[in-house]
Amino acid sequence: HSSTFASFAGKGGESSGEPAKVMDGGGGDSPEKDDGGMRTSASVGAPANGRLDRGAAIIPDRGAGRSGLLPSRLRAVLAVQSRTLRLFLSTPATRTPCVVIYVACLGGSLHHAVTSYFYLKVGATSVDIGRIGFVQSVGGLVGGPLVGAALDSVGPWRPISVTAAACAGGCLLRGLSSSVPSLLAAAVLLGAGNNLWTAVLGHLVKSFPPGMRSEVLSGFGVQTSVIQLCGRAAFPLVEYGLLNWAGVADNLLRYRVHMA
Repeated sequence: HSSTFASFAGKGGESSGEPAKVMDGGGGDSPEKDDGGMRTSASVGAPANGRLDRGAAIIPDRGAGRSGLLPSRLRAVLAVQSRTLRLFLSTPATRTPCVVIYVACLGGSLHHAVTSYFYLKVGATSVDIGRIGFVQSVGGLVGGPLVGAALDSVGPWRPISVTAAACAGGCLLRGLSSSVPSLLAAAVLLGAGNNLWTAVLGHLVKSFPPGMRSEVLSGFGVQTSVIQLCGRAAFPLVEYGLLNWAGVADNLLRYRVHMA
């Protein structure tokens, strides 16, 4: 819109007291004035002559700019997450632990779809599956405080190495299991390996200034969640490749490949 002008007509150059008309760029009356996303209470349902009351309250247009608000926020979030990822991978002290946890997240999410089917194929009952999950949960609960104490006393590398080895060994033993006792033994190792997440996150928090703590925590959570989501989404492709390209027709054998 072009600039609007209010003209007052009166005798001797004085204002007649009449309200101003809002003129559009073409010289005609405009029933609504768009002023940077603001509108007056008279702009909705304004009379045909386009007159506006002098006392009309200014009301923010809630729809103005909303379409550009979400993309700007999304861009800001993506920029923060990208910066955090680069920070994790460019810092020598955090690069290897982050790569380890990314691989663990990807591998753990790939077999998520067939875990229960694998247990049933090996011979476990629903009660046995519950016991296996209980053993893994206890390992995480007991090991968490121990990992935290180890981070403070001996540094990050020993607890990260131990938990990563337990996670890898548990996955391998579970994939090779042929009985419920061997599944329970693998669950013990996996319970200890679950503390890998605690060890890596604790190390990340201690590796950067306290002012970056919220960014580190959110970055770790977002990155691991995205990798897990990608792993679950990739499962159909891996299953298709094993079945049609590698020719693995036996269900249990395919499950073992996924679990290991």
